Amino acid sequence: PEQDVDENDKVQELEQHAVDVVEKEERIQEPTQNTIVGTFSVLQQVGHDETSFTQGLSIGADGMIYETTGLYGQSKVRRINPDTFQVEKSIDMDSTFFGEGSTFYTDADGNGRLIVITWKERTGIIYDSETLEQLRVFKYSTTKRRGNEGWGITYDP
Repeated sequence: PEQDVDENDKVQELEQHAVDVVEKEERIQEPTQNTIVGTFSVLQQVGHDETSFTQGLSIGADGMIYETTGLYGQSKVRRINPDTFQVEKSIDMDSTFFGEGSTFYTDADGNGRLIVITWKERTGIIYDSETLEQLRVFKYSTTKRRGNEGWGITYDP
């Protein structure tokens, strides 16, 4: 009987913890002043390579879709036709890299570029957006508190 009381206390404590977690999640999900609330419509659904682990996705000024995928030994950089959703060009990243975020940008000379960052290697790569030729490799760092990892990148001209 004393053991049953301990068990019941533990069960009640776990149940209360679950209630507290749910209430906290509900508070977090409530819209705040900075939350964008609205509706959207799905215009079209298209097939996608189910084996790709998409990490970065952007639309270039040239109208093409650029995708980077992750996983060691499987990371790719792809140029996709937005009319057919067919991969027009795809290159494999070095197998020592886990491809992460990417974004399209136009350089000072008006050339389309794709910048790609890696997860743990702290390496960034700039590609020509049309040929996917690797143009430049560089090192970067992030906050050590977060493991000095690269996750996502954006560009604001």
